[in-house]
Amino acid sequence: MSEELLARRDAALQWLETPAAAELSPESRRNIRRWLELPECEPDWPALLQLIDSQNYEELTRLFWERIPFGTGGRRGPMSDFGTATINQRTIAE
Repeated sequence: MSEELLARRDAALQWLETPAAAELSPESRRNIRRWLELPECEPDWPALLQLIDSQNYEELTRLFWERIPFGTGGRRGPMSDFGTATINQRTIAE
């Protein structure tokens, strides 16, 4: 893990506590924080950090507004490369 990536990640974690991040729901902020803290999610950090840097609240909300629940039919939802509200390698692994 590069120092630059860690610095960008740390800045994003701090940003989640600022008024600017209030554009996102508390659940979205919580899920983004979790994604940035899990070492297993590191391959997704550059793309996630790009969304944060560009303040793409719509896409951040779409990807992180919930954690897909596990129901009687398993997990169902839209597919994406990453995000707690989508089907991807990480949410399947959970």
